[in-house]
Amino acid sequence: MADPRETLEQLQAFQPDLVILDMYMPLCNGKELVSIIRQQDRYVAIPIVFLSAETNRQQRQSALSLGADDFLTKPIGPSELVAAISARATRARHIRRFLIRDSLTGLLNHQAVEEELAREFARAERLNQPLAIAIIDLDHFKRINDSHGHVVGDHVLRSFARLLQQRLRKSDLMGRHGGEEFLVALPNTSLVEALTLIDTVRSSFAALHHYGPAGMFGVTFSAGIAGYPQHRSLIGMMQAADQALYQAKREGRNRVVVDTTGQESVPGVKEGSEIPSTVPVPTWRTLVISANGIQRRLLRQALGAHGLMYDMIDNVERVLTYEAPIPPNLLLVDMTQIEG
Repeated sequence: MADPRETLEQLQAFQPDLVILDMYMPLCNGKELVSIIRQQDRYVAIPIVFLSAETNRQQRQSALSLGADDFLTKPIGPSELVAAISARATRARHIRRFLIRDSLTGLLNHQAVEEELAREFARAERLNQPLAIAIIDLDHFKRINDSHGHVVGDHVLRSFARLLQQRLRKSDLMGRHGGEEFLVALPNTSLVEALTLIDTVRSSFAALHHYGPAGMFGVTFSAGIAGYPQHRSLIGMMQAADQALYQAKREGRNRVVVDTTGQESVPGVKEGSEIPSTVPVPTWRTLVISANGIQRRLLRQALGAHGLMYDMIDNVERVLTYEAPIPPNLLLVDMTQIEG
């Protein structure tokens, strides 16, 4: 990156494991930039290394006192540079995992999942793709802790987290939002698809058996779903999903309710019921396999204009590991660059 004024924007978009700075840059010097970065709580733990020809000891100590972790002096050989930064980056990656993961469930913690959701929402806006979120709350969880103890309650939370990881795609976001509440984000997924997927998870979780001092028991959850483009702001989408969750609780729990306040809406699914036949299920879900950026952009515009669901893949390796809540029923493959 050549322009230091873009640093915060690039940090948020790229999420690096380590930052390497020069001491002297146009428009902003390295010490000023370190001070700005360290003012952001989310970047307190990221390692910052200066790579500069500066040899003045006071200047170097001043830079370190502002929050830099190390100072490498130019000129430096490639192997020495790689060795110096790789260990720091690896250690930072491990530390960051502990900082953003919930220690009990292994899912993203509250702050991390909301930050990732903000990036997914911006991506959905930029690509004009749907995004669905589900706020999930385990039913009567306090009774479990009171009847069986917190150790058993923790086991239930871990079991639910494992079920989410097994049933959802690697590209989906899963986080513990607090207590027994979880937040799931499903990129490029319509409300109908999200409803089908989350209700399948609900049925599977309700069928699990848990064991405690008072004997065997089952646990259910309630969920509220909302999405983009039905809601054009992240806050609005979150509030809508939260209201849908409250509605599911009021209607008896153990059910999934979809927000009906957006521009497009679908009915909720209650326990044991089928998706109503009036729901406008998309006719086509297309998977585009193309390494040509212009081609992908044109297809994205054309498919979006016709209201078709789609995913984009730019290399063959990803095709072999592609997962989706509902498989595509149409493939568009580039015959040249991708060797269709």
